Amino acid sequence: MVLTYPLGLFFVKPAGGIYVLLIEVRGELSIGALGRQKFDGLYAYVGSAQGPGGFKRVARHCRVASGRAPARRWHIDRLLQHGRLEAVFIRETADPGAECALAAELGEILPPAVPGFGSSDCRCPTHLFGVPAVEVLTARLAARGFSWPGPEPGCPTPVRTPGGHEGL
Repeated sequence: MVLTYPLGLFFVKPAGGIYVLLIEVRGELSIGALGRQKFDGLYAYVGSAQGPGGFKRVARHCRVASGRAPARRWHIDRLLQHGRLEAVFIRETADPGAECALAAELGEILPPAVPGFGSSDCRCPTHLFGVPAVEVLTARLAARGFSWPGPEPGCPTPVRTPGGHEGL
């Protein structure tokens, strides 16, 4: 989207939407007000990138995961700091309800991991889910138009979907 201002200056609004981080985490971690939580496996985190920075938030998550940025803002920072970021999936959308709608949809096919994780600003039970089978998650995300955002320092390489498509 291009915004026009009276002086004829043009500003490109950063793309925004929603994203899913696939993270491997093992061990017991303290997650702020959620207390100590035990993790053992793969987890999918649903987040929103609809603020003023758009998908720059995803780049920040990659920097936290690679140790190049401090982990101090969100619940997910603790997992990124102590786990391994395996994949990033994004979908552009201006729908303000898309993040919670995806969390509800994933909650129907994946087990919830930590009640209240990533959902302190909404009414969702959680935005973090266990991933017993990566193929189930990637197939659902591919069907919903998610893609891999491309190389960002610290971000993982693309994941192949069950159909062999690269880009997720």
